[in-house]
Formats: sequence, C-alpha cells, structure tokens
Amino acid sequence: MPISIHFIFYDVEYAVSNEVSIGAMTSFYGAPFLLSLKYSKEIQKDLHLGLGLLAGPLLLFKPSTGFITVPYGSLTFGGRRNNFTLTGGYPNMSIENSGSGGKFVVSIGGMAGISKSSFFVFDSFIFNAGNMNFFFLMPGIRVENQRNANAWSFHLGAAGANGEIVPLPVPVITYAHAFD
Repeated sequence: MPISIHFIFYDVEYAVSNEVSIGAMTSFYGAPFLLSLKYSKEIQKDLHLGLGLLAGPLLLFKPSTGFITVPYGSLTFGGRRNNFTLTGGYPNMSIENSGSGGKFVVSIGGMAGISKSSFFVFDSFIFNAGNMNFFFLMPGIRVENQRNANAWSFHLGAAGANGEIVPLPVPVITYAHAFD
C-alpha cells in the first residue's frame, strides 16, 4: 500500500486498495483542510480513469468560515514510468453561508523516465477567478530507490496571473513510500 507526503502543503494519501485511496491535505495555516477520496480504474492497457472528491472547511480551526468541494475526473495515458495525465474539476465554495459557483479547473501532469531510478515530473493547475487567469507550474525530478519502496520528488515552481509569472520562493518536496 503506497503512501505519499508533501512537505509544503501537507498532503497525505493512502491507497486502501489498488483502486481506492483516501487522504487529507492542508497548508501551514490549516487553510483549507481537505479530505480526499479517489477511485481509479484501468480502462484498457495504458489508459486509466480516476474520479475523486476533495471536500472540507476553508479554515481547519474555524469551520464555520466556509466549506469547499471539488469533484474531479482524470485520464492518464501511459504506464508507470512514462505517462501524461489530464484532470478537470469544478470547485464550489460556501463562505459564511453564502454559496459561490466554481470555475472549471484544469491540471496537466506527467512523468518521463530519464534513467533507471530517476524521472522528470511535471504538474500544473490552471483556473479562472473573476477576470483573472491563474496558473501554477511545478516541474521537478523524482528519484526512487532500487527496490522502488520509496521515492523523493523535488519541484521548483512558478505561479502566474494574466501573463505575469513569478517563481515560488521554496521548492516543493514530496516523499512517497510503498508498504508491503
């Protein structure tokens, strides 16, 4: 059973089976605090479908502030060493008893093997809020040990809005471990 931990935004995911994973994620401030549930299924060789839900309070220590839900779906093309994933979701927030409809969010990600134990990885989030287009880009390197029981990823990121881009001040570091 694999588990992964992201050290900047605190994301822990646990695979309860080959098709279902559960988890939780938050930031340094506990805002938002989201629980996650994901179902994934191989549709055919090198094509996987994922359906999931992120849901939780905007502030962990003051849940009455608001709530967010993000249903999403993803398609992954390729195998474990080389793949491309396209994800779409529709976030919805209620802030102090006032609901707000979401805007469609897109994520493009992937991984490509560059040696026996290292990979180029990429993730992104692209969305629109009001009259602004936002994006986060996170290219990085993933290094696995020889037994493939654990892996470290190091991402340098950038964020942008309406054509302006700014590097993120700290790298994102991820650790993943597979339990037998």
